[in-house]
Amino acid sequence: MALLSIQDFHAQIGEFKLTDISLALQEKESLAIVGESGSGKSLLALHILQLLRRSPYQRGIISILDKNVLHLCDKELQALRGRIVGYIPQEPLSALNPLHTIKKQILEALNLHSKYVDSKQKNHRYMELLEKVGLEQFKNHDYVFPYELSGGERQRVLIAIALANSPCLLIADEPTTALDVHLQKQILDLIKELGEQEGCALLLISHNLPLVRHYCERIIVMKQGRIQENILTSDLQAAKSPYTKELLNSHISPKPFVEKMQSSPLIQVNHLKIAYPLKYSFFGKVVLEKIALKSIDFQLLESESLGIIGESGSGKSSIALALMSLIPSDGEIIFYLQNISYPIQRLQKNSTLKQQYRQFMQIVFQDPFGSLSPRLSVENILSESLEIHFAHEELSQRQRRIQEVLEQVKLDFHRYKSRYPNELSGGERQRVALARALILRPKVLILDEPTSALDYSVRLSIVSLLQEIQKQNKMSYICISHDLEVIRSLCEKVIVLQHGEMLEYGSVQQVFARPQHTYTQHLLKLASS
Repeated sequence: MALLSIQDFHAQIGEFKLTDISLALQEKESLAIVGESGSGKSLLALHILQLLRRSPYQRGIISILDKNVLHLCDKELQALRGRIVGYIPQEPLSALNPLHTIKKQILEALNLHSKYVDSKQKNHRYMELLEKVGLEQFKNHDYVFPYELSGGERQRVLIAIALANSPCLLIADEPTTALDVHLQKQILDLIKELGEQEGCALLLISHNLPLVRHYCERIIVMKQGRIQENILTSDLQAAKSPYTKELLNSHISPKPFVEKMQSSPLIQVNHLKIAYPLKYSFFGKVVLEKIALKSIDFQLLESESLGIIGESGSGKSSIALALMSLIPSDGEIIFYLQNISYPIQRLQKNSTLKQQYRQFMQIVFQDPFGSLSPRLSVENILSESLEIHFAHEELSQRQRRIQEVLEQVKLDFHRYKSRYPNELSGGERQRVALARALILRPKVLILDEPTSALDYSVRLSIVSLLQEIQKQNKMSYICISHDLEVIRSLCEKVIVLQHGEMLEYGSVQQVFARPQHTYTQHLLKLASS
């Protein structure tokens, strides 16, 4: 008897259909479901757990331990979730309650099931879980909230909640999205190791086939709601489906090296330091702070691309926020408008200069879903900045600008102008975020993890689009990424950061071919494996 068995399952949500899904997962087996965004992977996981509203369009069998979940009542489903099936959702920040401590949320998972009745037992299990997922540092801290944790730590909390009641099956939905290469390996090693310790089967959902092939015995490839291939990992090289071969071999070409004439600087950074206050005295003085960036220097020239790489928490995004004057910083940031240099500190005193600077430099944030207002349509999102910077223009002129910029990012104006962010795919949201930055025609564009939450095929199209836009507009990029392939394809120079320190700074060819620091060597080794 299979632990999880799906036979001839069909379902429909809106216009999207899951068609003829059949698979089986044995006890203690590991199975990966891979495919591009919108292929139906996460939707299938939600149907297995029956977390969607019951639909008249679903038919077939989804059985767990020989019970068809499609026929279970709410009480039976509650006993199944958490106790029999553990679930790690896709977005740690939105999956965890921001108002509750991590201790309360892990204990809540234990309280929902009667396995640990005594509070002493529950506390012992809580301590044991923290140790297992590598969060021992929080054992003596009861008041730690999700926003105080890094991306990797939040993911570990979700793993602890999923494994709290020793389930028979663990479903992990994109557990490594937006994490750096080092953390991706750490998290998947941890899931695999704990699954084996707890004796549970693993259903791993991911868009990253080259990564998950190292962690699962079998792989199912999905596209547009259908299974394309069900294959043993050892037989992947002999895959028959052209789509599976495409996923296996989707690599981005590195940027060809071209010797450039020395051009004028756009940004000069000297001794940049960033610290976040953690504790204030009674009189409001900072008595404890976290150093995010120690002291770095770099320069960005016209039509040049600079990459910034490093693990989560190394200070990459802090540099972006400091350059955008969104957080306070020490040191010098000098920008050049019409060859006149201005220190960034003058922005606070001169609103006209601040407006010019916002037009000079724009940013595409890491999470397009979080940075786009859910209450505004695509057209309103794009017209918002035009109303500030081009208030003198007529409405027809602004609409023309919106149409032009949507065409530039390969989105049809008439098809997308009335859509809201929740009606767009991950790739489409990223294109809208890019259009919002481009509409002001900036000289410098900061790209904060532009492809981290996207699957391989969408990642390729976004990188190609960025290359094309840079060529057309002669823009400069500052690209922050943990994906070394993206840095290779977009950038001429690169900075390597670790714990807020700049370890290396030079041309991409030089740093990647002859890395001087052991950390850079380790990053390159991880990426190549």
